[in-house]
Amino acid sequence: MDKAAANGHLDVVKFLHGNRQEGCTTQEMDEGAANGHLDVIKSLHENRVEGCTEEALNKAACGGHLEVVRFLVEHRNEGCTGSAMEGAIQYGHLAVVQFLHEHLCCNDEITFSANNAANAGFVSVVAYLSKHFSSHLSVHEIVHCTESVHLMATIRMLEHGKVEDWTTLVLDHAASVGNLEAVQYLHTHRTEGCTANAMDGAASAGHLEVVKYLHENRSEGCTKRAMDGAAAHGAVDVLWFLREHRKEGCTSKAVGNAALKGHVDVIEFLLEHYDVPVTARALENAVSSGKVEVVDILLPQNPPDNLSKLMCLAAGKGNRQMFKYLCELTPADTKTLGQCIVEVTKTGDWHFVKFQLPKVTGSKWISSAIEEAASMGDLDIVELLLSRGKPFEPNQPFAFMNAAALGNFDLLQILETISRAEVVKDEKSRRAFLNRKKFERLTQQGRFSPDQRAKQAEEGYNSGDESDMSSDP
Repeated sequence: MDKAAANGHLDVVKFLHGNRQEGCTTQEMDEGAANGHLDVIKSLHENRVEGCTEEALNKAACGGHLEVVRFLVEHRNEGCTGSAMEGAIQYGHLAVVQFLHEHLCCNDEITFSANNAANAGFVSVVAYLSKHFSSHLSVHEIVHCTESVHLMATIRMLEHGKVEDWTTLVLDHAASVGNLEAVQYLHTHRTEGCTANAMDGAASAGHLEVVKYLHENRSEGCTKRAMDGAAAHGAVDVLWFLREHRKEGCTSKAVGNAALKGHVDVIEFLLEHYDVPVTARALENAVSSGKVEVVDILLPQNPPDNLSKLMCLAAGKGNRQMFKYLCELTPADTKTLGQCIVEVTKTGDWHFVKFQLPKVTGSKWISSAIEEAASMGDLDIVELLLSRGKPFEPNQPFAFMNAAALGNFDLLQILETISRAEVVKDEKSRRAFLNRKKFERLTQQGRFSPDQRAKQAEEGYNSGDESDMSSDP
């Protein structure tokens, strides 16, 4: 009966009521109200004794079911919680908000839901709240949550509702979202003013007309963050304006920000017109951008002692073109090539691993790469790495053992059959030898042994059973 009521099947509800003895619970009316089934609610109210809970009115309000809300308020006494008003506000159900307010079923803690209504563009709801709940609203929070297209209307409504606590944050926000109309209105009709954050924010978002207006009509100015932010945005027109009309300049972050986003034209502008250092971070950002042209411009400005770190970064990003470019500038040493194969493996790029693999010597790096691939369950890359023919010397076997424990028995089979000379030559080899023995014990005697696998196939695998993980007696 609960399910029938929730889905609005009144005929089924009536049949079960008249022909069965199981009855129902309060959930029946709660869920029926949540889905707006007024006829079901009326029938249950008139014929059943289970009633409902506060959730009936709460959920009906959230769903915007005004007639259900009205019926529950007029015929039931369970009432509601603050969730009713908050939900009606948040989802823009103005008629329900009005009804709850008029019948004193409201909650004073509405700031959060009002912000959500503003963010969703429910302007009429915000207008009603500013008129009847002005003391509970925050101008800045509502304005900050409002999309630029609704900003001017929201500002006028907040003024009309006599909502207080206006601050400089309002104009700062209007500038940062590029709403020139709102900026002009606040400048001419309000006295709170703004801070340097207004022009900084407008410049950082590429709003040239707002930057011009603030420069010509306000005295707060900006900081170096304006040009740094404009560089990150790729707003060359804003950069030109700031250079010609402002004196604040920029910091090394401007080049770094532009490098990360791959803005070649911005970098060329900054290097031509400003004496800003190209930092190591800027070079790393350039590599991360994936644009060889950016690295080609910046690298001569501050060439590092070696390119190992940048090569590893390119490998970790899976950028084969960038990696090849850096290797052509300076051949990578054995250690760097080994580190790079591990980083490439983490990306899961099989083709990049294949490209890099012939250059790597030494089992240490191949083993580390195998462990990385195994920990991700990447069977294809594990097989590719094993084709190199290097002995497998695990440092932390449980990385790939965990991958196998997730059920990747194909991967487990490959790792299980890896062979190498069991010769203990030094401490490092001894540790690798012991790690392999631990792995073999688990696969031959423990939960992944042939007997255990057959048992798991019949009874199911219990990941919580660690009885076979104890040390050898």
